[in-house]
Amino acid sequence: MKKFFLLLAVAVLAFWAAFEARGQNVRTDTLRLDVYFHVNRTEIDPNYHDNARSLEAFRALLEYHLRDKATTVEDLVIRSSASPEGPYDNNVRLARERGQSIGAWLEGTKGLDTASITYDPVPEDWEGLAKILQTIDQPWKDEALWIIENIPQWSEERGRQVESRKNAMRALQGGVAWAWLNANVFPELRTAGGSVQCILLRPTAVTTNVRDTVVVQKVDTVVKVKTETILVPTAALPVNPFEGKKMIMALRTNILAVPLANFGVEVPLGERWSIGADYYYPWLWRPLHKEGLDLDGRCFELQAVGVEGRYWFPSTKKWPEQRLLGHSVGLYGAVGHYDFERNFTGDQGEFYNIGLDYMYAAPIFGGKMHMEFELGVGYIYSPSQPYDTFVAGEKAYRRKGYTRYTRWFGPTRAQISLVVPIYVKTSNY
Repeated sequence: MKKFFLLLAVAVLAFWAAFEARGQNVRTDTLRLDVYFHVNRTEIDPNYHDNARSLEAFRALLEYHLRDKATTVEDLVIRSSASPEGPYDNNVRLARERGQSIGAWLEGTKGLDTASITYDPVPEDWEGLAKILQTIDQPWKDEALWIIENIPQWSEERGRQVESRKNAMRALQGGVAWAWLNANVFPELRTAGGSVQCILLRPTAVTTNVRDTVVVQKVDTVVKVKTETILVPTAALPVNPFEGKKMIMALRTNILAVPLANFGVEVPLGERWSIGADYYYPWLWRPLHKEGLDLDGRCFELQAVGVEGRYWFPSTKKWPEQRLLGHSVGLYGAVGHYDFERNFTGDQGEFYNIGLDYMYAAPIFGGKMHMEFELGVGYIYSPSQPYDTFVAGEKAYRRKGYTRYTRWFGPTRAQISLVVPIYVKTSNY
């Protein structure tokens, strides 16, 4: 007998452990689809509203989960509806047949067992109408909400059932409110929504859970859909290292020039724009030049400052808090002066540069730093004065009455820069 109870206890503990492990390793995602219909129609029109894009995006994501061997499509519920306009019996038919149209379309989804589809038709979507009414600004808004909340949809008058709520709405403001709803709101309520619940099994045990609701397709109106609030193991979710932070600037140096002999700063302006400035001071051979150690008279001295404005193209390959990553184009300008000498002959002058460039910035070290690759085309104008010198580092003899003018259109900018983004903590970002 003791052996029996021992085996029973072991079995119960094993079952409980398995149940707990499953509870800790299950992620539930809710996929959402909304399809719009013409008035009094039940067939899907891909060209109506945003139907084509919504349908294909939903199918692609559903097929992705169906291909994943670790994913189980537990159920698929199609909730279809009609707006309150029109006869009730006809709305019952519209809601039912619109859901069936969605189900027929889903039959083309690879790997989907259509037997798992259930239907939830709502003949007249009064709840959806109430949610939309809360967002509008009309003088009869509060009265319309009171009617939906307090007047029953059906009541008995003189021995027969009448649509008391619809009749009250039609009479509101002498019919003005109903006409406005018919033109502006009822088209948004002719929808059929699909809600798919996917169970993702994760083998990694975790001890902490967070809440997660995943919405795949957003729409312009509020419709009632079946959603789930679920527990997600934190080990199964990617961790955003930049959450709660805001980038205020980025510091950089061009490694194609002499690193640290140039530096720049760039400031993001929202998600798409930024402004920046760079300073160059590579007076590289000046100490040797003064000491007479550059025996062939070589000298390379440059001082310049540049500014730029930049547009960043949208990118999904970064966290929302990250900036200055991906592809961008910019308008830049620079001014400076220089002293270039070789074999005791050189030029001293100024230059002015303006141009357009393309840049690609990639994250490195987990996004803690960036690497920028940039190429620009523009115009350079530079007046300079040639000179000669006889002793390295000593007096330069300019050629009197002679100025050299350089004009150039073509590649004027090439940079591979190492970038350090600067973040600050914020609770509102």
